[in-house]
Amino acid sequence: MAENKKTRVIRDPIHDLIIFENNETDQLLIDLINTEEFQRLRRIKQLGFSDMVFPGANHSRFAHSIGVMAMARKFLDALQRNHESKVSIETRTLVLVTCLLHDVGHGPFSHTFEGITKGITKHESHEDWTKEIVTSKETEIGRRLSEFPKKGLPEAVRDFLEHVSTPSWSVDPVFSHIVSSQLDADRFDFLLRDAYSTGALYGQYDPEWLIEHLRIDNSESRFYLDHKGVEAAEMYVYARYHMYFAVYFHKTTRAAEVMLKSMFERFKFLLSQNSSTAFDLVPNAPKHLVRAFMGQMKLEEYLLLDDFTVWEFLKACKSSEDPILSDIASALLKRKLWKAVDMTHADTTGKESHKKFERAEKYIRSQGFDPEYYLPEDKITSIPYKPYVGGGESEERSIFCQKTASHPIVEISSFSEPIKALTSNVKRLRYYAPEKCIVEIRKIFAP
Repeated sequence: MAENKKTRVIRDPIHDLIIFENNETDQLLIDLINTEEFQRLRRIKQLGFSDMVFPGANHSRFAHSIGVMAMARKFLDALQRNHESKVSIETRTLVLVTCLLHDVGHGPFSHTFEGITKGITKHESHEDWTKEIVTSKETEIGRRLSEFPKKGLPEAVRDFLEHVSTPSWSVDPVFSHIVSSQLDADRFDFLLRDAYSTGALYGQYDPEWLIEHLRIDNSESRFYLDHKGVEAAEMYVYARYHMYFAVYFHKTTRAAEVMLKSMFERFKFLLSQNSSTAFDLVPNAPKHLVRAFMGQMKLEEYLLLDDFTVWEFLKACKSSEDPILSDIASALLKRKLWKAVDMTHADTTGKESHKKFERAEKYIRSQGFDPEYYLPEDKITSIPYKPYVGGGESEERSIFCQKTASHPIVEISSFSEPIKALTSNVKRLRYYAPEKCIVEIRKIFAP
């Protein structure tokens, strides 16, 4: 009877069967998935409040992280076929482990929470938390990486996240572009997974074709697509563009996010007035979440935070004696979301615009609301595709291709008109207000 080389199989809606074989690298991946820190990602949704608009968008960063690892394996397999001598077992191990762990430092409702605690906690980004988690001797992940037969894996993962190599791991930094670049396993997975879960068709593109036509240039400093991958790359960039503006920046999702931000801002302000009254303000607030706003949070406490912690905080705030905390928390729990005034195409400069905003603030006050918290501005500026322009800009931000088989490797927007059209800033500007005020607010801001 033939030996069964499989140790584990995960059924995934995006990648179908994700198979882990009976080898050292795959056993390490299984062990990392089973750590407490990685299992925490089950309790952090990939798209935050998006399920308030798209009910199926409940997938977790846990599923996404495994998907990124599975997608990275496809990258490596294709590169192995086309550059047999380039992909060593050492390279495969470091790329797969880093892709699996790239999001392990995310907090609850990541970008909203991160924006509020920036400058308070010891780390300003989830990337910094990730690096501490993988290198700490106090985490299961850190210990398991340290136990790997080839020494220095925790530091190698940390450095690979920064696109540099660790001396003890002879892996070319070009492979770190599989982890983070314009053509990386992270983007490839989240576009497909988010489109699938939201039901949006905008995120569809052809990852298999792109991966099959990925190459390493002669200088071994970057990936590029051969000429057969150009149309697929255009489809991919447009998929990203449409997903951002149809899903990630959806006005209703953003409404929930600005409400949570307003509530966090209010709580932070009240703590700044008298931090000793934190538990008087919100008696049943999760202690480790409160400490995040007081700058006293250690790694072990950060790892207790997940989406459920924030929902418990909302439920606790609902009973707060502070009317602003109580009102916003209740509205979020009931999905009574604020409404938007879209000012994207309005002239927001000059005295007339300033007068309109002052009138809006005055009206909000007349209705019993503090405009500091109840008339937030939501400004989004995004460049759908940012080309390489030299200087300090990193090349991995761009996509390089051959226009035809006989052409040299160049940055794609230099010849692709569809992608060139996406290299300028795209802006969205909205103001949000409670539903009872929105009709009058829209009149005030009307041209």
